[in-house]
Amino acid sequence: MITYTPADLGLDVAKIDEDMAHCRGLPLHTYSDPKVYDFELSAIFERKWQFLCPVHKVASPGDLCTGTVGRSQVVVTRAQDGSLNGFLNVCRHRGFKLVEENALGKKLMRCRYHSWAYDLNGKLVAAPNTDDEQGFEKCDHGLVRLAVEQWGPLVFVNLDPDARPLREEHPQLEGWVARAGMKTDPGAYELYREECLNQESNWKLWYDNGTECYHCPTIHSESFGQAFDVRDGSYEYALEGQMTAYAFRSTDQLVDGELRSLTYGSYQVFPGLQLIQQDDLMVIGSMTPTGPESCEFRTYYLKEAGADKTRVDQWIKIWSQTYAEDGEVAEIQQKNIKAPRAAIFRYVSKTEEPTIFINRLIWKSYKEALGLVPA
Repeated sequence: MITYTPADLGLDVAKIDEDMAHCRGLPLHTYSDPKVYDFELSAIFERKWQFLCPVHKVASPGDLCTGTVGRSQVVVTRAQDGSLNGFLNVCRHRGFKLVEENALGKKLMRCRYHSWAYDLNGKLVAAPNTDDEQGFEKCDHGLVRLAVEQWGPLVFVNLDPDARPLREEHPQLEGWVARAGMKTDPGAYELYREECLNQESNWKLWYDNGTECYHCPTIHSESFGQAFDVRDGSYEYALEGQMTAYAFRSTDQLVDGELRSLTYGSYQVFPGLQLIQQDDLMVIGSMTPTGPESCEFRTYYLKEAGADKTRVDQWIKIWSQTYAEDGEVAEIQQKNIKAPRAAIFRYVSKTEEPTIFINRLIWKSYKEALGLVPA
């Protein structure tokens, strides 16, 4: 792993500290520089708990779910004994990808390169032509283990198998959702739909758009802004630890003549998770960086049992449009900030406080990884 200094990354620490104190953003080159991107993967995404999938994807023994954490391919399994296990999705033989895609009803994970096979607890159970290999013991070549935890209907992973527990990392989570009355029993939901948006912008621009509603009356006037009261002062938010939260009220008028949301609460869990409950629909948004100027935003829609399918479909249409609008905005920003005379961002504290909060979390993570402040 490469060790970076602030100079390597083009970071003037004192200048950025001053900018952050005055509601200004990170240097614009951090939104496209490959070195900075590599550093961010290590400093943020490979050090923290990451949402992987709804628990519905690994509900039964034999279920597997794959994903990406930083620079690592990972897989979570539901073993025959019912336990959840997390591993690097890498065969111990020659480093080939072990599980090609999510799967159901598997008893073994078999590498298609040379047919080494592992059980769902990560134990090597078959390695062709090794029975008489001197010094070779199957027990020494199990899969590399990760930390994995379930919270409500969500599965999280951490590359460090000895990571601090998820609930200690995000102590506000349970209290906040309990006060909001969010239902977290996985049995209350079914995984209804999954969508993926490949966004040609740096992941930090996704965060900027997802943590403020200053733009909701304009960019989302025909989507989220039509469904909820997004006037300044009409909604509430909270900031604490590594989380932000929003509460919106439905607009007085009905959307499409009949839609109205009676309850709404949303949470951003740093880094990359958006969790929303709106009446009997849970929306889970997961952002994964894929390059210096790209990221993937995957959305899972969980429908409560008995929810009206037609109404849920209408809400999903609104959410899909909202996320597409955010993606378009970020892609335009990504092009503009690379102009030679582009200027650093200046946020508005009255309406963009959650965005400022997240940017300061990002900068704090930088400084921790650079050894400038204690972790």
